[in-house]
Amino acid sequence: GGTGLYLRALISGIFEGPPSDSVIRKKLKQRLKEEGHHALHKELVLYDGISANKIHPNDTQRLLRALEIYHSTGRSWSTYLESKASNRQRIHFSNMLQIGLACDRSVLYDRINLRTEIMLDSDFEKEVRGLLDMGYGRGLKSMSSIGYRHMINYIFGDYQYEEMKRLLARDTRRYAKRQLTWFGKNDDLHWIEAKNISRVMKTAELFIDIR
Repeated sequence: GGTGLYLRALISGIFEGPPSDSVIRKKLKQRLKEEGHHALHKELVLYDGISANKIHPNDTQRLLRALEIYHSTGRSWSTYLESKASNRQRIHFSNMLQIGLACDRSVLYDRINLRTEIMLDSDFEKEVRGLLDMGYGRGLKSMSSIGYRHMINYIFGDYQYEEMKRLLARDTRRYAKRQLTWFGKNDDLHWIEAKNISRVMKTAELFIDIR
């Protein structure tokens, strides 16, 4: 998921990958526990070097999916994508304007640190405890997202409070960095300084006027 994938799906459409194989997935998860993610990533290098270069060993969700596809279909995920790319339905928006709000990295990180403080001061712990009490376990994908997993680890005693806060801010900064890298590859994106609101509005107004 993520904003970048949503935008890509809107512009380029979506195609479904091979169906999941529950038996193979279960075996791979067991191997992940026993052998670790580095061992499975080395295996992916052998079967699908292209995907292995794009998938970090710590990204176990995508790592398992790539291996699952290979073991269930006999084809690598990268070759599957390549063969399907030509059949992907591209939705052409001739009247689309994409604007990216640029911000100095130090300013962005300061705002992320402030956001972390505000979030923790706004009953976030109470919210997470409430979800846990309702039966939403820490193993759920939704509970492993940034913020939730950090607070859950604190609640279960894995972190002290200050360590939890530090890791939450750090991982949010890293996520922001990945987003910038992702959108930096979009040649259709018009980058404008976030503080220059007037230019953002003028760019949008001009785009509308000439259409």
